[in-house]
Formats: sequence, structure tokens, C-alpha cells
Amino acid sequence: MIVIGYPTSDNEPIVSGEIKNPFYLSQTLKKLGHDVSVINTTFTTDKKFDSSCRVLDGIKIYDVKKIKKKYLRGIINPIIESIYKAKKLLQLIKTKNFDIIHIHTSTCTSLAAVLFLKKIKIIKSPIIITFHGTGFLEGRAEEDNKFSFYNFLVSINNLCQLYIDRITLRWSEKIISAGEYQVKEMLDVYKVPIEKLIPISNGVDTSFYTPLPKDSAEVTKIRERYGLIGMRVVLLVGRIAKKKGFQYIVEAAPYILKQIPNTRFFIVGGIDLFAHYEPKLIEKIRYLNLEEKFIIVKDVIEKNMPLYYDLADVCVVPSINYEPLPTVIFEAMSCGKPVVASNIGGIPDQIGYKDTLVPQKNPNKMAKKVVTILTDKALANRLSNQNRIQSKKFEWEKIAKEHIIIYLGLTHLPSKKDSVI
Repeated sequence: MIVIGYPTSDNEPIVSGEIKNPFYLSQTLKKLGHDVSVINTTFTTDKKFDSSCRVLDGIKIYDVKKIKKKYLRGIINPIIESIYKAKKLLQLIKTKNFDIIHIHTSTCTSLAAVLFLKKIKIIKSPIIITFHGTGFLEGRAEEDNKFSFYNFLVSINNLCQLYIDRITLRWSEKIISAGEYQVKEMLDVYKVPIEKLIPISNGVDTSFYTPLPKDSAEVTKIRERYGLIGMRVVLLVGRIAKKKGFQYIVEAAPYILKQIPNTRFFIVGGIDLFAHYEPKLIEKIRYLNLEEKFIIVKDVIEKNMPLYYDLADVCVVPSINYEPLPTVIFEAMSCGKPVVASNIGGIPDQIGYKDTLVPQKNPNKMAKKVVTILTDKALANRLSNQNRIQSKKFEWEKIAKEHIIIYLGLTHLPSKKDSVI
């Protein structure tokens, strides 16, 4: 058994790959017989906030407060949070002898204090960092080219994060990039020593994200609630952020509706906290008089997500500028859905073929690809079967075992043949 300290951003799964993937990995490590202690940030206004242990599906979780300072929040908030996490980790080290500490983040700013304790040898356990996307490039993808004081602060924030990341990444033993695509940017942008870098994909629970029976009563209820009986559904899942490219499916919608009038566009948009782009998206929908054709829901809990994927005739991932390994594609493929996606980042390797990829920011080609799938049942069925098979390459047990091999290589534990893998 490996005893793992597990600092992360949030642990309950929501529509966010950075949050959801560490959750599923921790659950799988637990199922494989390992001891995982999660240090998790959570929003609270309770002055008597209890940071003692709670248990979620067998995983011990120690919460620390998530900070909500208004200015330079991309620097100030995570640095304060990192101090809270470091304090909690030091408390746990007194009672738990961690074999390894595995940090999950998109910027080391949120774990800077933990890594500093490693640098000055107060923390002696080996540290691994998994980068779920890269904060600097994520930030650049969201930047508005128009000059304003706010955009200036955003740029300063992104640069500060970059240089903090470059320094602190070197204080860990190994750095896991979320897939092969991210390797080059970790080398070129973050200047990570190549000997520290290991690419391991994120994964998907193919037993949970799975095709549902056609007569599912729960799916029928959702269809009735949103007026989708007899409709073709184009599904989009993700944070309502500019870089997710939902604005381009709005622009593609008139052509799709002209060819297939009974189409509806269904957006599962994460939580309000991350829905910064929603007002502009709704403005565009209204400008094109498409209010009756678009449905936006948020705060869908994880256990219901397969029901929403089952609504889809096709899933669209129109991301722009930067997208290393979108979790939504794994989930849609695992549910046996055709996927139309932007031909950027790690998406081509993730899907495994180029038949349904389109250039980013190109609503015309996106619309034509969607119409082709919606009007060709044989093609849709072939893509569905193909995607389900592809998703099984990324099952969490396989991904977890790749992590365990790395853990064993950095510790003095028995070789993998004598351990639970």
C-alpha cells in the first residue's frame, strides 16, 4: 500500500477537467488498495469553518478555505490558499508518513508554499505535480486583445503565474503532463527539464459514462422538461468561457436549422462561478433570434451527467486558441456519441482520427460537419461505435496503474510485482 498526500484545487467533480480528473484518479487509487488523503479547497463564509477530516466515497478529505480577494485574484488568492494547504499538510505529516505527495493543479501558484517547504527540506517526501492544462496558456487563450486597465492586469497576472511556475516546478521530483501534446509546451514555455517530465493522459470511467438503454425513464423526463421530444440535439458541455468557443456554434446554428429545423442546441455549462462569458453568449443568441433554439443549464451534478450526454445526437467541442486534453471528449466518446471538435491542441490524438475535426473559429465547416452526421444514420452509428472503443484506451484503472509505477520508482517501497497495481 502506498500512502499518498493529495493536494488539489477542489475534489467533488463538476464540469471542469482540472477538478474532475484528480477526483476520479483518487477514487481509482483507493480501489486499488492505496491510502489517499486529499487536501482540498472549498468556498465557505462560515467563521467556524471545520477543516477536520470528512470522507467522500472512502477518501479522506481535509478542506481548507478558498480565498475570494477581488484584485489580482490569480496571484493573491492562490498564494494565500497555498499557505493554508501547506499548514494542513504539515499537520497531517505529524500523523501520516506520506510515501509520496501528488499535487494536481494548472498553476503552481496555488501550491507554492507546499513546494517551498520541499525546497528547504521541511517536507521530505517525493513530490509529483500533474499539470491539468497550463495556467499561463489558459489565461492567454482567454485574453481580450482590446486594451484596458483590466486586460493589462490580466496580462500581468498571467506573467506572474508563469514565472512562479517556472521556479517552483523545478522543486518537484517529477512533472506529469496531461498527455503527449502538453510535453512541448512544458519544455518550451515552462522550461521544465526533460528528465523530470512524464506524459500520462487523463482518463474516463467507462462503466459510469456509458450508453444508456433507449427507454431510459430518466432521460425521457429530461427531454420532456426541456421540450426535446422529437428533436435532434446538439450537445455542448463545458465552462461558459470564451476559449470554449460556444459562440461559434451560435453562428453555425442558422445553417444547421435551415437543413434540420427540429434541431435544438443544449449547453451544459458547469457552475456560475466559471460562467464569465455567459452574458455575451446570451447576447449573441438573442441577436440572432435563437432564444427558442438554445437551452443553457448549469450546476448539473456529476451523477446525472450521463443522462445529459444521452440526449445528444452529436456532441460539439468548438474550443479555440488552447485545449490540451478536454475531458468532455473522453466522456462523450465513452457514452458512444459522435464528436465534432476543433482541430487544435491534443484533440486529434485524443479522438484518434480526423474525420470529424474542423478548423477552429470556422462556424461554416462546423455546421456542415454537424449536418452530415445528423443526416447520415450509418455514419453516426459508425462514429458512435468507434468512439466507444477509443474511450476504453483511457480507462481510469489503466491510467492509475501508470501513476503507481511512477510512485514506486520514487519511493523505497517494494517493486510493483509485490504491490497493489
